[in-house]
Amino acid sequence: MVQFVRNSSRWLVSLGRSEKRLVQVVVDFVGTVSVVLALGVFDSAVPLSALVLLATATGCMAIWMMNRRGVYRAWVRYLAPQIGLEVFAIAASLVMLIMAMHRLALSSWPDGATALDLLCLLFLVLIGPRLMTRALFIWAGEQDREHVLIYGAGAAGRELAAALRAGSLFHVTTFLDDDRSLHGSSVMNIPVRGPEYLPQALENGVTRVLLAMPRLSLSRRREIVERIGEYRVAVQTIPSFPDLVQGQAAVDQLRDLSALDLLGRDVVPPIRELVEHDVRNRVVLITGAGGSIGSELARQVQAQQASKLILLDHSELALYEIERELRQAPVASGCEIRAVLGTVLDQAAMTALMRNMEVETVYHAAAYKHVPIVEDNVCAGVRNNVMGTWAMGCAAAEAGVESFVLVSTDKAVRPTNIMGATKRAAELAIQALSKVHARTRFSIVRFGNVLDSSGSVVPLFRQQIAQGGPVTVTHRDVIRYFMTIPEAAQLVIQAGAMGRKAEVFVLDMGDPVRIYDLALRMIHLAGLEERTEESTQGDIAIEFVGLRPGEKLYEELLVQGNEQTTRHPRIRQADEPSLSLVEFSNLLERVQYALGRGDQDDVRDALLRFPVQYQACESHRAASESALAGQSV
Repeated sequence: MVQFVRNSSRWLVSLGRSEKRLVQVVVDFVGTVSVVLALGVFDSAVPLSALVLLATATGCMAIWMMNRRGVYRAWVRYLAPQIGLEVFAIAASLVMLIMAMHRLALSSWPDGATALDLLCLLFLVLIGPRLMTRALFIWAGEQDREHVLIYGAGAAGRELAAALRAGSLFHVTTFLDDDRSLHGSSVMNIPVRGPEYLPQALENGVTRVLLAMPRLSLSRRREIVERIGEYRVAVQTIPSFPDLVQGQAAVDQLRDLSALDLLGRDVVPPIRELVEHDVRNRVVLITGAGGSIGSELARQVQAQQASKLILLDHSELALYEIERELRQAPVASGCEIRAVLGTVLDQAAMTALMRNMEVETVYHAAAYKHVPIVEDNVCAGVRNNVMGTWAMGCAAAEAGVESFVLVSTDKAVRPTNIMGATKRAAELAIQALSKVHARTRFSIVRFGNVLDSSGSVVPLFRQQIAQGGPVTVTHRDVIRYFMTIPEAAQLVIQAGAMGRKAEVFVLDMGDPVRIYDLALRMIHLAGLEERTEESTQGDIAIEFVGLRPGEKLYEELLVQGNEQTTRHPRIRQADEPSLSLVEFSNLLERVQYALGRGDQDDVRDALLRFPVQYQACESHRAASESALAGQSV
C-alpha cells in the first residue's frame, strides 16, 4: 500500500502542467455533478432531465469560477491557507446559483437544510481532493528526503525548519534542545526532545544533525559538538549570528563545521584602552599583510579607525587580495589604505617608507613559518626571518617609530627546527635593539598555532576526508595549542600596547589538543567511521606518517618557565634571557658572512651560535620511527 501511494504521487509529479490542470478540472466537474445529482435524488419534485441539466450547468459554472479565481494556477503541493476561502466563496456562489435555478424551474426555494448540506458537500468535493493530494505530496516527499534533526528549538531553529520544509532535500523529524521545559512539546508539529534522544533518532533513520544556535557561547557550542561527535552522524550548522544580523547569510545556508566550532573558546572582551592605544588615529604599518595573521591584523586595525594603514608584502597576489577586501569593507571610508609591494630585507627602503609615511606603529608579521620547507631552505629562512626582522627593527628605530611589535611563535622555545631557531634569533634581535633605542617601544608576542591558517591541519584534514582519506597524522601522541586567528590578532594588538622594553608576551592558548583526537572527531562529524585493521568496514583510515624533520611531539611557550600576569587575563609576560647589541651584532656578522657564501651548512652553524637552545631533531625522528613501528594504521 505504501509503495502504491508513493508511486501514485510520483506519477502525479511526473505529469506536465497542463495535464495536472486537466486532472483538476475533471475531478472538480465529476465531484460537483455528483453532489447535485445526489441531493436531487431526495427531491422528487425535480424531473430527472432537469436534474441532469442542473448538475451539468453547476459543474461547468464551478470550473469557470475556479479558473476565474486562479485556483487552477495554484500549485497543489504549495497551497496557501487563502485557497480555502476562495473555494468556500465559489461553493457559496454555486449554492446560490442552484437555488436561483430551482426557483425559476419550480417556483420554490429549496429548504435551508438542503442548501446547507449542498454548501458543505460542494466545499468538501472542491477542497478535499486538493488537500489530500497536498498531503500525499508531503508524505511521499518526506519519505524520499534525508531525515534530519535540528539542535535548537529557538527562533533560528524554527526559521530553519520552515525553510527546509519548503525545500525538497530535508525532512525535519525532531528538535533537540537543552531546555527541559520544552521537552515533550512540539514546535511546528515537530516534537522537541532532549539531547539524550539522539541515539534513538539515529536508529530511526536520522542521518544529519543541523545546529541552529547562533547565539550560543563558543565553549558551550564546542561541548555540544564534542557530544554529537561521539556518534556516526554528519553535522552542519547555520551561519554565525553576526552574519545573520548583517544580512551576509541566510539561516538556511548550511555550512560544514569550522575549526572554531571544533576547537573554539569564548573570547575575553578586549580592553578598549589597549586596543586603541597604538591604532586609533595612527599610521600603522603591517608586514606580511597578505598572510593569515597579517591580514587579520589589517582588518582589526582598520576597524579600530587607524588614520592610515600601510600593507607591506612581497607577494603581489596576497597584497592585491587583502587590499581589495579592505577597500570594500563597510568601515573603509575612515582609514586610508596603501599597498606597498616590497621586502623587509631592504632596510634603506623600509626606513624611507616609515619616514615618508610618518609611521607610528609597526606590526612585523612577515616570516617563513612552514617547518619542513624552512628546514630544507635554511638560507632563505634565516635571511627572511632573522635578517628581515633585524632590518625592520633598525629601520623603525632610525625612522622614530613609536611602537614595534614582533609576532613570534611557540616554536621559538627550545627549537628543534630551523624555523623555530630563526624566530628565537629574531626575538633576540628585537631585545638587543631595545637596549639602545629608547625612543621606540619594542615588544614581542609569542603564541602557538592558529586555526584555519595556511598549512593548518584543519583544512588539510577536511580536504582528505572529502577525498575519502586517508587522513595523515604525524604521530598518535602529537599535541598542539590552537587559537583562532581573530583572537590572536586582537591579543597581539593589546599586548603590543603594553610593551616598553622588548618584553616577551605569551598568549594563553588554553588546553592543548591531541591531533589524533581532532582527526577522529572530524571524521565522526562528517558522518563517517574510522577504518582500522579491527574495523575494516570503516570509511576513512588514519595513517601515521611520522614526525617531519624538526617537529616536536609537543610545543612550549616559555624558555625559562616563569611568567607574570598583566592587565589582560590571557596575556602573560615572560622573563627571557637576552643579548646586548654588541653580542648580537657579532653573531649576526657570522650569519651575514655565511649567507654571502651561500653555504647552507655554514648558515646553519652560524645560526646555532646564537643562544637559542637549539636541540637537534634527529633524536625526535628516531623516537618517532620507533614509536610508529608499534602502531597500526
